[in-house]
Amino acid sequence: MNGGLCILQDAVGRTESCPGSLCPYWEDEIDRGCIVAPIQLQLRDQPQLAQHLLELRGNLDRARHGGAQEEGRRLFYRLLEEEQAAETSEVLAR
Repeated sequence: MNGGLCILQDAVGRTESCPGSLCPYWEDEIDRGCIVAPIQLQLRDQPQLAQHLLELRGNLDRARHGGAQEEGRRLFYRLLEEEQAAETSEVLAR
């Protein structure tokens, strides 16, 4: 958590309390907490990515009741890996 605030909402300029274990991006099983916390600085520089992750969070919340949460998490990690690969390519291209 970021002082009790949602990292994604903060990155897009909004204030919301961190939902903690109610959030699909929260990992209680391995005591990891917010799984987007390690990329907090990148999210502040890329608010469009944070907005996309918020939209995905909303989809995951809706899917949670339909049993599709694991598929949503796989999509999140795939998108995150693609974003990191794009950033690496950009740095190497300089």
